[in-house]
Amino acid sequence: MYRQQLAAGQIAASTIESLASASLDGQPALVRAAANSARPARRVSATGVGDPAAECLANDPAYRDGLSVEPSPDLFPGGGSLPLATASGLAPQTMSGVPWWCRPAIAAASTLSEAVQMLQDASTPAGVAACAVDERFVAAPGLQDFKDRVQSWAMTGIAAAGERAREAQYAEAKNVAAAARTALEDKSDDELYDILFGSVDQHRASLAETQRRHNNANNARRH
Repeated sequence: MYRQQLAAGQIAASTIESLASASLDGQPALVRAAANSARPARRVSATGVGDPAAECLANDPAYRDGLSVEPSPDLFPGGGSLPLATASGLAPQTMSGVPWWCRPAIAAASTLSEAVQMLQDASTPAGVAACAVDERFVAAPGLQDFKDRVQSWAMTGIAAAGERAREAQYAEAKNVAAAARTALEDKSDDELYDILFGSVDQHRASLAETQRRHNNANNARRH
């Protein structure tokens, strides 16, 4: 929006940043309030709440596994959901009202006019929908780096969850064995004999009874 005025010398680059916030006056209250806020939230999603890592993983169980090991990665290392600084000099707080996945591209914009244009493009519902397929945003190296860090973090969590599951299974097996050993120790010699050999004795007795009846039947036919 400001590119032509900047090129024609009708506006100074030093004033574009202030115009960035002013240009949001016609936007929804949530966008205006977030853009004018001087206090960046550590976890801000496209709707102003939530963790970008959770949205990046589409609420996959791996997110829970990752949190069991360590906090989820920051969108901007050391800065949380907003960068400590931008390449163009744009104040990081002005990005509070745009979706988290648009911020890496805006933060990396080399000129203030480019950063402001991208900020405006991502500050309306229609713009957000368009930005979802806009290569300027979705192919930003900073966004790809964040996704890579989230995947690595999630894999660490999955591995830790698997190890905990194995440990739990081992502990359960030990408890079962201990309970069985205790149960056997409480038995008398006769009870232990019945447990170990009772079924064998019963089977032998059953065979003997079957043989006896067979012999009786044969003797009856002979007479």
